[in-house]
Amino acid sequence: MDIKFLHAGGGCITVCFGNEISIEMNTRVRMLKKELEDDPVEGIVETVPTYCALSVHFLPEVIRRKELERILAGRIIKMKPIPAEEESVKEVPVYYGGETGPDLEYCAQLEGISVDELIRRHSSHEYYVYQLGFSPGHPYMARKEEPFSFKRRETPRVDIPAHSVVVQTNLTNITPFHQPSGWNIIGSTPLNITDYSRERPFFFSAGDRVRLKPVDKDEYDRIKKEQDNTAKEAGTFGGKPGFTVEQPGALTTIQDEGRLGYQASGVSPAGPMDHKAFHLANILVGNRMTAPGLEITLIGPTLRFSRKTVIAITGADLTPRVNGADVPMYTALRVSEGDVLSFGARKNGCRAYVAFAGGIDEPKIMGSCATDLKNGLGGFKGRSLKAGDMIALADADMSDMRMVQLQSKPELFKEKYDEKEIVLRVVLGPQDDRFTKKGIKSFFNYSAEVTEKSDRQGIRLECKPLELVTDSNIISDGISLGAIQVANDGKPIILLADRQSVGGYAKIGNVIYEDLPRLGQALPGCRIRFVQVSPELAEELYIRHINMMKEMEAEYVQDRS
Repeated sequence: MDIKFLHAGGGCITVCFGNEISIEMNTRVRMLKKELEDDPVEGIVETVPTYCALSVHFLPEVIRRKELERILAGRIIKMKPIPAEEESVKEVPVYYGGETGPDLEYCAQLEGISVDELIRRHSSHEYYVYQLGFSPGHPYMARKEEPFSFKRRETPRVDIPAHSVVVQTNLTNITPFHQPSGWNIIGSTPLNITDYSRERPFFFSAGDRVRLKPVDKDEYDRIKKEQDNTAKEAGTFGGKPGFTVEQPGALTTIQDEGRLGYQASGVSPAGPMDHKAFHLANILVGNRMTAPGLEITLIGPTLRFSRKTVIAITGADLTPRVNGADVPMYTALRVSEGDVLSFGARKNGCRAYVAFAGGIDEPKIMGSCATDLKNGLGGFKGRSLKAGDMIALADADMSDMRMVQLQSKPELFKEKYDEKEIVLRVVLGPQDDRFTKKGIKSFFNYSAEVTEKSDRQGIRLECKPLELVTDSNIISDGISLGAIQVANDGKPIILLADRQSVGGYAKIGNVIYEDLPRLGQALPGCRIRFVQVSPELAEELYIRHINMMKEMEAEYVQDRS
């Protein structure tokens, strides 16, 4: 078997076992994942299994890429079969047709059979869960038998209900949440397959075998009522109220370093778009770099403090003010009970960050306070802040806190926001072989423009379409921070904080970690130019940046948690 180690970003290796969708191939992927779980390698953050590849996310400052590849090669040789008792078989009740299955009759017509026969055929086979992705807990299931004849819809639906059972050929998915889809809806399950309030939030795991059990409407309603009665809102109010949101601004969210360790279940990491500004804000107020704070986009909020604390504002200059008076950025500032933080006109950049001594004290969901807007997860009730929200702040000893200023060190914070063109360094891969030489040449020779459709999930670029060898469709594999995905239209999308965990389009390269903050501050109309660097240089630049930030943290935080 020709196993390949593909560069998939500054801290990600894709271990590719082949190029086919089969249970045998997927089992090898899961065997490597289990091998790494049973005997962990220091520096590996998480692994994400897909159809025929395993994405291994790691910390380059702990373990270098070449050393990790050597270890992975050895672990592949040691892989053992997964014991039968660890293979789970799960039964899923499904109500076919009715208002929850609008495409059932259409699919039966395509097969040339009755609705009852289609239900019998669809539910009489065992399905295998290859991977989870697209949204948290979303299973990609298939059966071994001959595929059905129904394909994707010509025009995808903008929104399909949560719990829908959707199909195409021999694939069946169950949607945990409302989402767009071009698949055919043939029914619904009453089960909450994703519930963040549970100790184990996700019903499915890769490798599960699934049996579908047809139920009538009465049984469907009974089970659904039981599920709704047991579901709870994830998390409870945190610590003491620290401030009240009087005006929310355009888009203000709670973020921390991100939700790591759950991409295998389809959970986006989230976290800050400009990690450098975010880390500096925390260091200024004596926090660890990763403490929860606010990310503010374009128009700032108005916050009224209900307790004294120390704050710092970094990133985009949105004219911060306390009690109506302008205050400096990149400086620790004392505020008292009743003080009001507000913002005026945007001077530069796109996103500002506010850190608070001790950090924000809202509930952690799967180990993180980061807000995942797409999936309504984390932060404050899984959404951006609204007027009237009361946000908790953790206690912090501020008696000996130094009022740190970084204006004397402009090289650490003074980014050239609002440039008409920014240059991003890129490492090619993992699917650069899907592009012609002409396509790769044009990628580096011609600039692209940031479009209005950009958001926290990704920066969409307008440019001359990149030429592909055939098309951009690949067997879905993992996606790393900064991956440059190119769909069949040839237009690049740079995937960022709220990226999906897996994707089925080729990725021409990956923006290096040190350049990602510039993307987080880029506005529509900004020109982007790419230059190629080696994986070795990208790794050195990453380690240098991380070490610099850790040195600052050690200097200013002084063991304050």
